[in-house]
Amino acid sequence: EMGELNDRFILRFTNEDTLSNSFIPKSELSVYFNMQSSELVIKNPNRLNIKQIKIYDALGKQILLDSNVINDELIFVPVSTPSEGVYIATILDSSSKIIHKKFIIKH
Repeated sequence: EMGELNDRFILRFTNEDTLSNSFIPKSELSVYFNMQSSELVIKNPNRLNIKQIKIYDALGKQILLDSNVINDELIFVPVSTPSEGVYIATILDSSSKIIHKKFIIKH
């Protein structure tokens, strides 16, 4: 059909948090990769109770799952045979909040 269809789409605004994560201030966690020890280092100054850490490569493939996290100000996660590239660390805390942090491995 040719012409204008003015009733085809509806734009609705709601206050629901359907697509959002619980907000965690950026300053609470930081991550970097230590090439000498082949470990992901997570700085956790407020000692969030972290339950799980997952690491994904740039293609979305999960390369690590650590559910035995020792919560401290510095958390060390060994990563075996890391390749150069961009990775995402997905960190789950005890209140089910998810934090995504990007880090780069460069030889």
